[in-house]
Amino acid sequence: AINRAPVVPEPQKPFKGKPFEIPGKIEAEDFDIPGVGSGNDSYKENDSEDHGGTNYREGTGVDIYKKATGYIVGYNQEGEWLEYSVKVKEAGEYAFLAAVASANETSGFQMSLDGKNITDVISVPKNEGEDNYDDYNKVRATVNLPAGEHILRFTLKGHSHLGVFGSCYPGSTTKTWYSAVNNLY
Repeated sequence: AINRAPVVPEPQKPFKGKPFEIPGKIEAEDFDIPGVGSGNDSYKENDSEDHGGTNYREGTGVDIYKKATGYIVGYNQEGEWLEYSVKVKEAGEYAFLAAVASANETSGFQMSLDGKNITDVISVPKNEGEDNYDDYNKVRATVNLPAGEHILRFTLKGHSHLGVFGSCYPGSTTKTWYSAVNNLY
């Protein structure tokens, strides 16, 4: 008989060593490092091939490619998701903003915090031109966030590109949170 030691679960960890602060900047490609054991994943990728052609986050299969503005997460499919450890500085109403690109009319995404949806599906407008993922439209949703450390999940609904994603307190232009959760299609 084979005697196997039980796997000791380990939670997912922030990619840069500490949770991203809200407000503050989050880059899509910097999703959490997966943990060990059931329920400790930090992303869902429908295939293992990196269609982006970079070696940033190699081994994850998440499709990351380089553009002039930095790394972009792209070639995403329905049901894929990325998670981020975040620390909300203060509770309040936040306006989530996203710059998005899509070549079809059925694209969207949804945000959740600690496993609970905090937005409805946010539709991504169709761009003009076939396969145009370079021109971004802006979309917005308002949510209430509790203070403290949380897991923020971005889930794809349909196929599109998503550019810069962010939030700020209403009436404030100085408290902005950006997450470049990019390229859904």
